[in-house]
Amino acid sequence: MAVVIRPCRPDEDPALLDLWHHADASPSPTDTPEQVDQVIQDPAASVLVAVDHDLLVGSIIGGWDGWRGNIYRLAVLPSYRRRGARGASPRSWSTITPGRSASGTRSTRPTPA
Repeated sequence: MAVVIRPCRPDEDPALLDLWHHADASPSPTDTPEQVDQVIQDPAASVLVAVDHDLLVGSIIGGWDGWRGNIYRLAVLPSYRRRGARGASPRSWSTITPGRSASGTRSTRPTPA
């Protein structure tokens, strides 16, 4: 398995929504291509995806309010769970958000892994 974790691209919002659906993530009213595109392009958020070849197999959204970091939409396809992608995602988010050392980081509504 050659999973790579990288920032989500704006053209991947349909694939990201599909990943959330197949990962049994709790649906949200903001699960629309427009809202996903907005968060991907928001400078206060980091949307990372785990990719195996061209398949999105995991995601995580990291937000920063100036005081705390928050993690949303930690989702992994069932067939990729228990392989290390979930643990790598929060570490990856912290490496691409330099200077954002939070006093605390919270995770909300994680997808079962």
